[in-house]
Amino acid sequence: PLRGPDLRLARALKGESGGPAYVLIRNARKPDGCLLSCQFAPMRRGDEIVGVLTVFADISDMDRMQREQTESLSRLWEIQRKLADAQSLGRIGFWEYDIQANKLWVSAEVNELFDVAPGTFEKNAQAYRDFMHPDDRVLYLQRRELAFAQGLPIDFEYRIVTPGGETRWIHQFDRLE
Repeated sequence: PLRGPDLRLARALKGESGGPAYVLIRNARKPDGCLLSCQFAPMRRGDEIVGVLTVFADISDMDRMQREQTESLSRLWEIQRKLADAQSLGRIGFWEYDIQANKLWVSAEVNELFDVAPGTFEKNAQAYRDFMHPDDRVLYLQRRELAFAQGLPIDFEYRIVTPGGETRWIHQFDRLE
């Protein structure tokens, strides 16, 4: 329990300002409670303290939304972790390319499949073409242009050559959105 000198009103009368302090109030009308934020400051006339200004704000909805947002973010992180695990187990990569900004984002598994360091494709959106086996590159680009022109998905298998010289098969499925 607070003693008289510790109360915000008493502190404000001594010239202190403070807050926010949080108070949960429950009653018959609000059985779940109402969360209030309280700030206080002395009111002055010249050098004399003539009163106390106390501002209460009901932050119940904001607090609830912040807790819900935190829970949603936690669930999202868990889903993202599970997706990354599934991609790794299935050897499935994911990428997204913003044509207008010429920005490419790839999942960690794409880097694994191509045997490259993270950031390789993000720095150069067209770098993946450099990994394509020369015998597959022209046909891939033709099919890609046709698919984009017709608004169809691309479903194509081609070879890549890793930086270590290993040839790997890639099955790519993507669509323009």
